[in-house]
Amino acid sequence: MMQLSPLMGRHKAHHLLYEAAQRTATEGTAFLQTLSDAVKSAGVSDIALDLIPENYLGEIDEIIEDLGKPKNR
Repeated sequence: MMQLSPLMGRHKAHHLLYEAAQRTATEGTAFLQTLSDAVKSAGVSDIALDLIPENYLGEIDEIIEDLGKPKNR
């Protein structure tokens, strides 16, 4: 959504992703294909979506590690 928001606005990007996810769930299509089709139908053809989790999870590994540490009281 954050990659699409600058191109179409946050609300429209959210709606597009929601609809793609719903279509994937109801039709059993691959999410990547459904999302690609939705992006193209929205007129955004020159974007390479970053769908590799390692590229957008940020500091999740550190957060999980911190959650496993005992708290000092």
